[in-house]
Amino acid sequence: MAERPYMSLGVVELEGIFLAATDSDVLEVLQYELNHRKTKAAKKLLEKVNEKLGVDPEKTENFSVWKVEFTELKNRHDLLRGTFTIEGEILARWGMTNSIPRDFEILIFDLWSKNINATEDLFGRTSSQLSSDLEKLQNERKGMNPKALINLNTEEEIGE
Repeated sequence: MAERPYMSLGVVELEGIFLAATDSDVLEVLQYELNHRKTKAAKKLLEKVNEKLGVDPEKTENFSVWKVEFTELKNRHDLLRGTFTIEGEILARWGMTNSIPRDFEILIFDLWSKNINATEDLFGRTSSQLSSDLEKLQNERKGMNPKALINLNTEEEIGE
């Protein structure tokens, strides 16, 4: 749900914002708020806002609500998406996070390699997916601290 910064304001205060507004972004947020109001005064102010924004009065569909909600949702999505990495996605698929110590990571990948086969498990993981993911993880970590790299042949490293 989109935020409503003007929700606590009365129509008189909203009218003041309208009169002072020079920015279409402010008018769109005001329009969004007024679309949630049912009083005659709010509807009348909404007509003025729509007129100032150049909204066709014949249109019954109101896109301001969708525009504000879409913009807010897109901003949240972009923020969330920025937190994901290829490394994080691969580790999560195998039940780990980036904060797991590398020696534990090696042990867990070794256990997976011994316990998974060509048949998909409930989450679609297979032995070929594990091999592919290990290779991608190696490539993703190239150029990082050498301690961040894992040995693709986990049995040798564990036996040391």
